[in-house]
Amino acid sequence: MLVNRSLSFLSTALLVSALAPAQVKDAYWQASRMSKEVHRVSSCGQVDLVVDLTTNNFPATTAPSLRSAHVAPDGQVWVVNFIVAHFTMFDDDGTNIRNIPIVSGARPYDCEFGSDGNTYLSGGGEINVFDSNGSFIKTIAVGGNPLGLSSDSDGNIWACHRMNAPSKVTKIDVKTHAWVDYTFPAGTNTLGGQVRADFQGLFKKSHIYCLGDRSSDLIHFDSDGNHLGTYVIDPNSTTISAMAIDKDNNIWIGNYRNPSIFKFDTVQKKVTNTIFSPPNTLGLRMDSKGRLLATARVSFSGPEASEVRRFNTDTYDLEQVAMVGMGAGSAASSNFHNALVVDPIGDVDGDGVANYQEIQILQSSAFDAQSNDNTNLRVDGPNARGGKVKVRVEGKAGAQAFVGIAAGTTAPVCVGAWTGCLKLDLNLLVVALPFTVPATLPITIPNDPNLIGLGVHFQGLYDVGAPKAAWSNVECIYIYQ
Repeated sequence: MLVNRSLSFLSTALLVSALAPAQVKDAYWQASRMSKEVHRVSSCGQVDLVVDLTTNNFPATTAPSLRSAHVAPDGQVWVVNFIVAHFTMFDDDGTNIRNIPIVSGARPYDCEFGSDGNTYLSGGGEINVFDSNGSFIKTIAVGGNPLGLSSDSDGNIWACHRMNAPSKVTKIDVKTHAWVDYTFPAGTNTLGGQVRADFQGLFKKSHIYCLGDRSSDLIHFDSDGNHLGTYVIDPNSTTISAMAIDKDNNIWIGNYRNPSIFKFDTVQKKVTNTIFSPPNTLGLRMDSKGRLLATARVSFSGPEASEVRRFNTDTYDLEQVAMVGMGAGSAASSNFHNALVVDPIGDVDGDGVANYQEIQILQSSAFDAQSNDNTNLRVDGPNARGGKVKVRVEGKAGAQAFVGIAAGTTAPVCVGAWTGCLKLDLNLLVVALPFTVPATLPITIPNDPNLIGLGVHFQGLYDVGAPKAAWSNVECIYIYQ
């Protein structure tokens, strides 16, 4: 049935099939407070793993609610529990669950991975430092009420406090653990609590942005704590509370009590667009290719699941929706910030192209070795019935390329000196005609309810580039409605 349906809708270029598990490092994670689950979502928008923590062997009579999940550079997931002095860790396949106490008894709020390889947790007037395996290192008693955390391009950890005005932000040196406070400017009533550091370019210092409820102010500092500006995001609201910064340093700001997501242009210093995303936005992050992920708590205790929605930051299209657990209250987690801000010159996927190049310049994935400056695919557009998507075939200009489709788990097929190999059922081989790179393949998804829940895998085969691998560069969509 899958095959017959797909051939009628994608007769020239693709085949519908069940999605294979995504690469773990190209996934994002969402914790849900009420259902006590953590969902792993592939870059295609498919939930491919659910870690049920309702029966977690927690040192209490019942497992706590979940505040947030955070994927580390090594793939381990750190879960901040809701108002308890323990956090939970597990491996990227959902196994090896363990609960780790905060020595001082403080209740953690946020988690950040530092350039020193350690992990920082905020809460209770302190920052607690752990190594990558969850072993306690040190408590940094910064005072106040530190909540949101962000690492900058110099390796400092920034903590934004939620306090009566004037609130403050704290910069912590990860080498010495020395810290310094910078007070919010007079005139703002914001309570603070959220902070993000941007990427200004290689060997340049980050800018720091803070916000919180009780006002609509976005507060801008340089890396030395100098106040550079205060900007009103929504004069009609005082409940802005979510923030993400894209590869072009646009700041996306959400509201937990209304359906608006604001795009703030840091060059023009004003809001330049608004996305309507009802009923609310509890958290914002960027995915591995710099596309916007918005967490919406559709209901708190059910029956409706929370959603992680992906928006195109150029067209503002809603491209995909992943249904997660109930009562999600925080942003999804990806490795975008770590690859771009914390480790820009690293090469997490080992393909010879620096992380920052793949994300900022090529718009390919820093977490897929077959997506690089020679070969990369990208799919833009709504992944729903009736949606119009564009398969962008990019890489070395002038190269010849085919687009092929994964139709199963057959052995990879390699062709001569072409880059990459395709996993194809040769009885159902579907490839597009050769393209000269760059090229775009437009496709309209039929308005057929039988397609809901199906996935489409695209693969590129190129006449230039890198050593062969089990898969060529892969992009995919998951038809969600």
